[in-house]
Amino acid sequence: MAGGSGTQKFCKECGTELGGARYCPRCGAVTENAAARVGATSRRSSGRDSGRPWLIAGVLAAAVVVVAVILVAVSLGHRSAESSAYLGKARRALHGVISQNRRLDGRLRALAPAGNPGPAEVVVSSAIAAARSAERVLRVLRPAAGYGAFAAAARAAVSGELAWLHAAAAVLAHPAGPMSYQLAALGTDARTRLQAIDRQVPGASASMPSSASLISYARGKAAAGHTRRATAQFSDQVQALLAQSQPAYEQINELFRQMQTAATGGTPSITLAQAESVITTVIANRTALAASARTLSAPTPLAASVRDALATAMDASLANDHDISNCLNQANTGTIALIFKSCLNSTAASSQAASTAKQRFLALYNQLRSQIGQPATSPQF
Repeated sequence: MAGGSGTQKFCKECGTELGGARYCPRCGAVTENAAARVGATSRRSSGRDSGRPWLIAGVLAAAVVVVAVILVAVSLGHRSAESSAYLGKARRALHGVISQNRRLDGRLRALAPAGNPGPAEVVVSSAIAAARSAERVLRVLRPAAGYGAFAAAARAAVSGELAWLHAAAAVLAHPAGPMSYQLAALGTDARTRLQAIDRQVPGASASMPSSASLISYARGKAAAGHTRRATAQFSDQVQALLAQSQPAYEQINELFRQMQTAATGGTPSITLAQAESVITTVIANRTALAASARTLSAPTPLAASVRDALATAMDASLANDHDISNCLNQANTGTIALIFKSCLNSTAASSQAASTAKQRFLALYNQLRSQIGQPATSPQF
C-alpha cells in the first residue's frame, strides 16, 4: 500500500512495513520505492546537466583538439619519413659521383706530358658512368615536400659535371684539340653548381677535379708534340748533310786505297797530282758541311749535342784531310809509293781521331732518332 507521499509503506506480498525500503526486508520483493528512487535520480541528473551546457561544449572541443593534434603528429611523422627516404636516395646517387671525382682528381694531378694518359682515361669513363647513373636516379626520384629546390639543383649539378667530364675525356684523347680552351670555364660552372648542394651533400663541390692539372698536361703534351715534330725536322736536316758528305767520303776512301796499294808494293792508278786534287776537293766539301752543321737549329738539348758532335766530327775529318794534303804537298820527292806510305803513317793519329769523333756523333744521333721513332742509321761520311 502506498502512502500519501507516493512512497510504499507496506510490502504487497507479505504486509511487512517497509520504511521506504526498495526491497522487502522479510520476503525480498521489489517495492515501488525502487522505481521511485531511480526516477528521482534521473530527474536530479537531468537538472544538473541542463544547468551546465558550457561543460559539454568544452569537453567536445577538447576532444576535437586532441584528434587534430594526433592527425598533425601522424602527418608530420609521415612527411619526415618521406623526406628522409628521398634525401637518402638522392645522396647515395650523388655520393657515387663524388667518389669518382676524388679518384679522378688524383689521376689528373699525377699526369705528365711524357706519361701514359690511359689510367686517367679509365677513371674519366667511370666518372661519366657514375654521373649518368645519378642523373637517371634524380630524374625519376620524386622530391619530398620542401625539397623541390634541392632536386632541381642536384640535377643541374650532375648536368654540369657531365659537361666537364666529356670535355676532360676529349682533352685526354686530343691534348692539342680545342676542348682544352673550354675546360676551365666548364670546371668553374660545374663547381658552382655543386656548391648549391653542399648543405645537403657535404663535400660535393670540394670533390670537383682540378681543371688546372689537365690543362697543364694538355699544354705540355701539345708542346711535346711540337718539339717532336721539330726534332724530326732536325734529324732530317742532319741526314741531308750526311748525304751531301757522301761524295767526299767516297773520294777520300778511294785515295786511301790507292795510297795503301802503293805502300804495300802495288801500282796505284792515281798520280801524285791527282791525289792532291782529290784531297783539295774533299777539304772544300767538308769545310762547307761543317759550317752548315753549326747553323742547325736544335729544338732539344740532345739535338744540340748531336749538332755539336756532327760539327766536331767534320772538324776532325778536316784535320785529317789537311794532314794528308800537307804531306802530299811537302813529301814530293822519291817514288809515289814512298810518298803515299809516308803520308799514311804520319796521318794515322788524326785519322783515328776522326773515326772516334764520328762514332760519338752516330751514337748521339741514333739516340735522338730513337726518341722520335726513327730507325738507327750508320751513314758513312
